[in-house]
Amino acid sequence: MMQGGVEEDMPDPEIEHALAAVARPIARSAFREELRLRFCSEAALHETQAPIVPLPDTRVARRRRILRYGGLLAAAGILAVGFVVLGSPAPPWKVIHLPEGTVVKVDGRPVPVSDRVQLARSLSRAKEIEVEHGGFVLQIGDLALFETDEGTRITLEGFERRGDSVTYGARLRSGRLRGVTGPAFRGHKMSISADLVDATVTGTAFEVEYDGTGDRVCCLDGEVQVSGPAIGPEPNSVSAKRMCTVGREAETPPKWDDAPPAHADPLRKLVERAREIWP
Repeated sequence: MMQGGVEEDMPDPEIEHALAAVARPIARSAFREELRLRFCSEAALHETQAPIVPLPDTRVARRRRILRYGGLLAAAGILAVGFVVLGSPAPPWKVIHLPEGTVVKVDGRPVPVSDRVQLARSLSRAKEIEVEHGGFVLQIGDLALFETDEGTRITLEGFERRGDSVTYGARLRSGRLRGVTGPAFRGHKMSISADLVDATVTGTAFEVEYDGTGDRVCCLDGEVQVSGPAIGPEPNSVSAKRMCTVGREAETPPKWDDAPPAHADPLRKLVERAREIWP
């Protein structure tokens, strides 16, 4: 209403009467308590402010797994390569017989023989072994037993290691080499080259001799294969208690005889010694 040009806010009696006639709901006390607990209590505060837990970084875990598995694979590879390259541990070398006064040279130089352990170590590293005087019996693990005589010059190959793929050999430049193979030699071959003939041993007692008159291969047990220009285009066999002789005269054919006592008897003694070592 306007009075004297001045506007005053006055409640409208009709509106007031209408509002008073309307029923206003009153909030139940239980409802108010429920609201208070939901929004104002400590539990509600902790619930609404739950700690933020960071998700794990899957990249870090993946990187660690890759490093772990990569390290394992690398270690396995190194072990495999080492096994292939080096093979099994080297068989021990042992001088089991050494007559007094024996003189041995290794790669052209005399070596002390008073200490058999040191002598065996020198022989295992030698490119060439020369027996200037006397002789010795050498055991190489459970692979072979060798005997040399005065005047022998020889190179042993492959005996510094062992394994399924190892090839054993010997090069006889002069003198005589007797040998008896041991239990660990089974399944292997040994090639022995002299001047006029090559011999292949697969497990037996044998002797190869190289001197001024020619080469001789003697077999006491088993069989030895021999080859060379004088033998013919195909290898031939030297059976037990037999000997093959190849002379230096080209017109003289190889001879096949019974092994004479001068060759068979020392070989029998070496076999007896081997049986004491490997019953």
